[in-house]
Formats: sequence, structure tokens, C-alpha cells
Amino acid sequence: MSLNGTAVVLNDGEALVAMGVEARQVVWQFARPLEIIRWNPDNAKNFALEMGRKAYEAQFGREPSPQRNIVTEELRKRLRARAVLVVRSLTEAGRSPKFIAEHVTDLLLSEIG
Repeated sequence: MSLNGTAVVLNDGEALVAMGVEARQVVWQFARPLEIIRWNPDNAKNFALEMGRKAYEAQFGREPSPQRNIVTEELRKRLRARAVLVVRSLTEAGRSPKFIAEHVTDLLLSEIG
């Protein structure tokens, strides 16, 4: 296969499809005509993740950084912990659900903005 990208290889070693980025588009190149593709759950998940990486590359002109995923997960954990503390504190103080929602929304937006 001539496409410079990620190839899905069958058990017999034959490449089924290659996925890459050309002209800011995600391109699939098939090794042969296909009528149907069946994926086990792990292969489907891995292919979907790779498709997401190629879409990011097509849109931004570079591959996503693995470090960014770690940072995103750490930020998510920190924001979740802060939101729990704020909700608990404002609930105990007798604040209305609307006030709590506004306060938590503002807090989260200030952290990611």
C-alpha cells in the first residue's frame, strides 16, 4: 500500500487498510475491494482512536501530543475535586441549586480559560 500512514494488518500479515493524512483530509486506502469489515471490540476501539489522531493531524497539521492527554486527565481530576468541594460547601451553606450551578460553572471556566 502506498499511503504513508497507519496500516491495519490481518492475522495472515496482509494489510487491509492504511489510514493517513493528505491535503488536510483523513484518507483510507484499501488493499482490495471490500464489502464488509468486521472488528472485534479492541480493534474497533484502536482504529477509532487512530482515526481521531489522524483527524487532529488533518485539522491542526501535527500529531496530538501524548503528554497533552496526561495533562488533560490531570486537569479533569483537579477540576472534579474542586467542584465536589465547592458543591458540598455551598450546599451546606444553604445556597440554591441555581447559585451553586452558576458558581461551579464560573469556577470551571476560569480554570480552563
